[in-house]
Amino acid sequence: MTKSPSENSPLVRAESNLEAYPLFAVKARNRKENHLVFERPIQGEDGTTLLQRWEVEPPAKLGMPGPFDQDVYLAVLQLLEMRGGMPRDGELHFSLYELSNILGWTKSGNTYEKIRQSLRRISSTTLTSENAYYSKAEERFLSDTFQVWSVHFSRTKQGNSVRERHTLRFHKIFIRNYLAQYLKGLDPEFYWALPSPLAKRLYRLVDLERDGSLAWKADLFNLRQQIPLTGYSYVSELKRALDPAHRELIRRSFLNGVEYQGKSGILYRISQEFARRQKA
Repeated sequence: MTKSPSENSPLVRAESNLEAYPLFAVKARNRKENHLVFERPIQGEDGTTLLQRWEVEPPAKLGMPGPFDQDVYLAVLQLLEMRGGMPRDGELHFSLYELSNILGWTKSGNTYEKIRQSLRRISSTTLTSENAYYSKAEERFLSDTFQVWSVHFSRTKQGNSVRERHTLRFHKIFIRNYLAQYLKGLDPEFYWALPSPLAKRLYRLVDLERDGSLAWKADLFNLRQQIPLTGYSYVSELKRALDPAHRELIRRSFLNGVEYQGKSGILYRISQEFARRQKA
């Protein structure tokens, strides 16, 4: 039996820019990449063309954020939602137990260390926006360099017990967009039910880009950058890489169908049932 989005499942609010732009490699082998770039032109109000550029630079020692880190990021957002949303000071106090519980992983020292490393990897990854990151509060695209959050780990021993009080501090531009409601709702129950990192990423991206409609059309080579899927040079290779995730999203009633158009076009059709539940 497959899971579909639940009408009673509260949505997790995700910052919209980080749903649109690449941050996490969806293939473990791509974690060795030392630089990701996504570029696209957009039409300005005065008819001019603006080039948006988004760069991801991971820490050399920890590597590019990957499939595991995408899940940890979602778990942090879900914990933030459980706490009532973004605090004004942008600080989230948490325990590794809480995150492992959301992730559904076995509670062990090894699991906690993997989560610790993931949080550090994300905090050490530098994001550079050139007219790409949209600030809703300022109503403009920013050119800036930042990290999503910083993380501080603290453990104190009281007798025979150890008390954790770890802290994530979100970057100020992330906080501003969250408080300005530049957010996208994600169904956590549906996300955690997806078996592959690529299906999870496609769900996040397509559901954002469709912007409330029942279809989204893209170019395969632009999509390759936006996911990102590195190492695929030909349309046939991209189709083979995407098809298992497409089948999974159709089977789980997110997509109604996928059509390849022309040389490199792709059209995603969203399930009306999914759209209705998401709206509700």
